[in-house]
Amino acid sequence: MENDLDCPWDGWTRPNINWCEQQRCAYITAPANTYSNVAYLAAGAFMIHKSKHTVQCIKLFGPAAIATGVGSGLYHASHTRAFQFLDFMGMYMFAFLPILINGLRLGYVEHKHHRYLYTGAVTSLGVLTLILQYLEFPIQIIIVMLVLGAIVTEYKAWHSDVQIEWFTAAQFLLAIASMCSMADVTRLWCDPDHVVQGHAIWHLLTAGSLVCSFIHYSQFNKLWTTDNVKRLKRISSLHDLENFLFSSSDSPVSDSVHARHPRQA
Repeated sequence: MENDLDCPWDGWTRPNINWCEQQRCAYITAPANTYSNVAYLAAGAFMIHKSKHTVQCIKLFGPAAIATGVGSGLYHASHTRAFQFLDFMGMYMFAFLPILINGLRLGYVEHKHHRYLYTGAVTSLGVLTLILQYLEFPIQIIIVMLVLGAIVTEYKAWHSDVQIEWFTAAQFLLAIASMCSMADVTRLWCDPDHVVQGHAIWHLLTAGSLVCSFIHYSQFNKLWTTDNVKRLKRISSLHDLENFLFSSSDSPVSDSVHARHPRQA
């Protein structure tokens, strides 16, 4: 029997969750949940290609997606707690980016400090994850809080001249993906040996959600060019920020935004 074999990942501590897919005695214990992470790698490659001429905080989207794919792939291949930690680190790298960018849009974060804040936040979330894993507390709540943080800060930073369609699409895909993943883990939809798995669909849909988020936040790229950063330093209120974004002739929001949402005379 399979349980009598000396399997590659025997002796490793298991994660705090069991997905529907049957665990195999192999180096890749869950093929569908493992191979579906290629979607993150493809999404990351696309974003890296499209962000060649953007500022640093936009360039981070692609590497973060690739880190998510690698961490998640290793986690599902091994079904171990150690690689589950890497999976979550990849998700933190991506999930914190919308909060960071919205902080920049709102003037809560200075652009020159964003790298330190990003590195510190992701590192702190990693430490928190290790503590919660030790306490056997559900670490998935951290991702939920980051998603809520992105939605709340996006709402605070939103203006009628900002394209919101791609952000809405990202949240829609994330909602459908969450339903598939919940159906999988609760066994509401579960066929352990089937090639189609609910959590694998989560990987595919959330990869699409990441790309939609990247497109949404790319519209703010010009906010952090050298000249505009100097001008942002003189902004002291949200009203000043709105005037900077939407009243000047060289507004950092793309021309397509103004074309689709013309200001009223």
